[in-house]
This record gives sequence, C-alpha cells and structure tokens, in this order.
Amino acid sequence: MVYRILDEENISYLNCKRVGIRIVVPDDSLQTDVDYTLGRIVQKYKINWDDVTIWAYKESETDLVGQIGNTMGMKKYSICN
Repeated sequence: MVYRILDEENISYLNCKRVGIRIVVPDDSLQTDVDYTLGRIVQKYKINWDDVTIWAYKESETDLVGQIGNTMGMKKYSICN
C-alpha cells in the first residue's frame, strides 16, 4: 500500500524514546491493508524507538490532520512503563 508520512514527531520523555507518526493513505484503502501497513511501519521504527504510535488518515483529509481524530486507524508499540 502506498502511504505518505505527514509528520514524525519526537515525543520522548522520562528516558523513553517515543515517536508519533501521522500518515495518509488513499481514500479507497481497505482497512485490512491499512492495518497491515501500520504494523509494517511499527516493525521498521521499533528498532530505534521504545514507543511508536502511528495515526492513519485518508488522503482527502490531509488538511485536517491534527484537528480530527485518526479516521483510518492507529497502531501503538511500547516497551515503556
């Protein structure tokens, strides 16, 4: 699945390396494809980060990212307490 990273923010605190990532996916994406893609991104990022959170939005919502909740799902990985 094609996706585009809009924002990657280092939100580390309390000795935990955290990253927040916002992506957009095509409007006609199947939810199963989005979920699979979110999992792949987590696998890629967890090598360098203790905590990874990814939010997915539709491409048509690009201008609203950050103003509305994720509309295509989210995935979180964390080894932080």
